[in-house]
Amino acid sequence: MTMLVYLVGLAIVALIWFLHLRTARKAEAAAAWPSVTGTVQSSAVSDKVETDSEGDSETAWYPEVAYAWTVNGQNYTGRRIQFGETPRFTREAAARAVCDRYRAGASVPVRYDPANPAEAVLETKKPSPFKAVLFTVVVLVLTVIIGSVFGAA
Repeated sequence: MTMLVYLVGLAIVALIWFLHLRTARKAEAAAAWPSVTGTVQSSAVSDKVETDSEGDSETAWYPEVAYAWTVNGQNYTGRRIQFGETPRFTREAAARAVCDRYRAGASVPVRYDPANPAEAVLETKKPSPFKAVLFTVVVLVLTVIIGSVFGAA
């Protein structure tokens, strides 16, 4: 049973890194995609009250940007600012700063996948590995603890 716990833990870690690296590769590839001029259709900040496991509440701020672009006479719309998670901020001003870069009506460069022009992005920065490292540590610690419990049983 202990070996099964360790294998499941390692499988979860592998999945975490697979997803992170896939997103990083996508962002890297997007930096080489062709770019067209698009138009920002809307730009706003939304807020959401989130509660952590201890019951503490915190307001999270999210920039929401909608934009349109045209490739080979075909019109597309999108909302992806960057690959990976939607940008999340604990300060409204930080989310507003993103929206300020993408004001409604503004022209913006839109990078699109030439094999699938409906897939596009505004920013091509790679995601930080911080969350992947954090989740890896948490999963490994839990795996060792759970494995020890089952090993002692």
